Amino acid sequence: MIKHYLKVISREIQQNWFRFLLNTLGISVGLLIFSFTYFLLLKARGKDVTSFKNHDRIVQITNSDSSGEKTYPVTNDDINRIMRLCISDFETVATISPVPFDGYVNVERPTGDFLPHSTSWIRSVNDEFFDIFNAEFLQGNNLYWENKTAVLSKSFAEKLFGNENPIDKNIELTDKTHHIFEVYRVVGVIKDIYVDAMGADIYISDSEVTTSPRVFALLNNKSTTEIVNQQLKNIPRVNGFDSQLIPTAKPISQKKSFLNQYDPFAVGLVLLSLLVLLSAIINFFNILVSSYITRNRQLTLRKIAGASQKYIFRQLICEIIPVLFISLLMSISFTEILLSQFTKLQIQNFPGINLYPQQIYYIQLCTTGFILILSIVLIVIFLNKTKKMLAAEGMRGFITVKPNKKILRNISLGVQLFFAFFLLSSTILLFNYYQKINSEEKIPLTRSDLNRIFAVPLLDFTLPDHHQEIINKIKTINVVEEVLQIGSFMPIGESFDNEMQSYFTVQTSYLLPDSIQCPITIICAEDNYFSFFNLNIQGIDISTLAPNDAIVTQSLMENIKSNSDTGSIDLGCGIYHIAGVVEEMPFVRSVKGGVWIKPPIPDITPGLYVKSFDGSENSTRKELMSIIREFVPESIPYKIENLYENQERVNGYPLAFYSIIGIISFFSLILALFGIYSAITVDTRRKQKSVAIRKINGAGRKDIYWLFGKLYIILLGVSFIISSAIIVLAWNNLSLDIPLKYRPNILFSLIATLIIVALFTTIVMLNKLNRISKTNPIDVVKYE
Repeated sequence: MIKHYLKVISREIQQNWFRFLLNTLGISVGLLIFSFTYFLLLKARGKDVTSFKNHDRIVQITNSDSSGEKTYPVTNDDINRIMRLCISDFETVATISPVPFDGYVNVERPTGDFLPHSTSWIRSVNDEFFDIFNAEFLQGNNLYWENKTAVLSKSFAEKLFGNENPIDKNIELTDKTHHIFEVYRVVGVIKDIYVDAMGADIYISDSEVTTSPRVFALLNNKSTTEIVNQQLKNIPRVNGFDSQLIPTAKPISQKKSFLNQYDPFAVGLVLLSLLVLLSAIINFFNILVSSYITRNRQLTLRKIAGASQKYIFRQLICEIIPVLFISLLMSISFTEILLSQFTKLQIQNFPGINLYPQQIYYIQLCTTGFILILSIVLIVIFLNKTKKMLAAEGMRGFITVKPNKKILRNISLGVQLFFAFFLLSSTILLFNYYQKINSEEKIPLTRSDLNRIFAVPLLDFTLPDHHQEIINKIKTINVVEEVLQIGSFMPIGESFDNEMQSYFTVQTSYLLPDSIQCPITIICAEDNYFSFFNLNIQGIDISTLAPNDAIVTQSLMENIKSNSDTGSIDLGCGIYHIAGVVEEMPFVRSVKGGVWIKPPIPDITPGLYVKSFDGSENSTRKELMSIIREFVPESIPYKIENLYENQERVNGYPLAFYSIIGIISFFSLILALFGIYSAITVDTRRKQKSVAIRKINGAGRKDIYWLFGKLYIILLGVSFIISSAIIVLAWNNLSLDIPLKYRPNILFSLIATLIIVALFTTIVMLNKLNRISKTNPIDVVKYE
């Protein structure tokens, strides 16, 4: 029996290979886009709390204001008072604190040395944490939970120790200068917790770090959230907080409306991906229905020959399963490719994305199962209709569509047109926005100049202690033309590290007289900064610049003039007089502009740029690395890039990210256009008899074109208006924080979309109508 069905499936695929290919490709891309987007949203929102056994009895304790909308941290004093007051309502209480750590996790080896690894997520917890959240210990336990002990997640333990047993081995936490932060003994390994608020790579005792703890309590079976909140209102406030703050217990499984729980961008992203999936499913069902209708004669003959309804049902199911199965495999393959790209991009907003692909596969598997169920329902409806047909009616080969059901045909065409409009407009808007953002980057140097300027990070390892010595040695290199020091005196900033940044910058805000704040980029460097990067300054000679003078970019100056008549700017660390204007800071994408000031402290630890003579790039790099290796051992990774390599890498991340989106958008557009193609194909095939009768009655090609053209014109207009209205409303809400000069031309995208979709629809319609017009009407009527 199975062999027979395999032969039937093989014959159907060979006869209809193009339809089979488009179906599998369409569904696989739809599965990929929907599952990937939905997974990213889940990771970003951390909503998988139902994985905890007692999630309906776990509450989080926070301090809320009188309105209940804003929450504030719970202090240790609060925790003690809560425990004393509500001890009868709680089975146990867990505390979780984030550990501020930016350094290396080093693994002890048998030789006694420590092998460095990348940074990780660390949380300090009490021993009750593992009980409340059902932590599954795969190795070891937390029976001796004390200072200097740690529990690792399974994935992180495998990354550190491989197949070795990590229990009772030591891990060492160091900062980026390799100064030892602490040494911990591993006492357990637990199954990964995917919920972002509770998940981590390393768990340490809460007796060491209690910064801003999150407090969770497990209610007993008789208590409720309402009872606990009534008692929490009576807790006296003596810890210095606002007396209006009230401790409040909120269930972690508390349901909120979708729009309140997710921001508009996330909602739009998921809805867009869902539209892509729906487009693929509708295409699949359109072809499925068309196939069943055209094969009605074949199925009727099988019934006359004695085939039962069950036999026909199994045959149709066996034709669907290969399409869905291969689509699922293709979707998984595409997912692996995308995950590898995301790993290369090092996107930090979605931690663990390269560790937990099984969640994406689970979403794809569930979605495929849902499509299979819908297909079975469609088959049952079809078989129920054919069961009631007479054999003579079935031998006609087509199922007659009643006039009152033409609305379904119009809706099908309209939906496909809407998909095409929406997806194409969104794609054009996205790339227009990306183009505007990238066009703002100022690069005043030629490629040759970029290749001979090297960035030398001096803020890691032991280099800060020797930075002046290193600079003096670099200045003695005979192939070095010029050295530029760029530093910062602000308490917040981005330092050079192994990944290296283009600049040592500080993100802050300037204050205008009317208290308007605006984010900017501050650069403090030596006087040769502008000549080093070939920048022209308007208004002042750089050598005469006073310590309280500042040079601003043209974009920032325009913003200041529009809000204030004064010639000064408040940077939060002092008021600076605007002495000069420069066009834009090089390599800085700052939507509000930048400020250049002199370093107020002569011996600050700088970032360093070194410019070599033309043609001496390779020897300069070797000389620089040899000097650095005098202070940094070979065992520690260290890399020196020139500006061209730096820009290729830095710009490569967003470019690759947009390339991924572009590829997805391209496939989405192909799906939408294929949907239009399949809908028109089904529509013209169903109307062959009507066209044949009109031709017999003397209708010409223009009459036939108008028969279909007026319907498509109406559907194009309605779909365009609806999709345009949705896009305009959605974009206006999403682009509120985007400066006007970066906003893409939405009118251009809509008009371009209308032209492309209308042109494609017209070409497909004329092609199909020409085919059926050339068919002899007598043959069509006989066939019908």
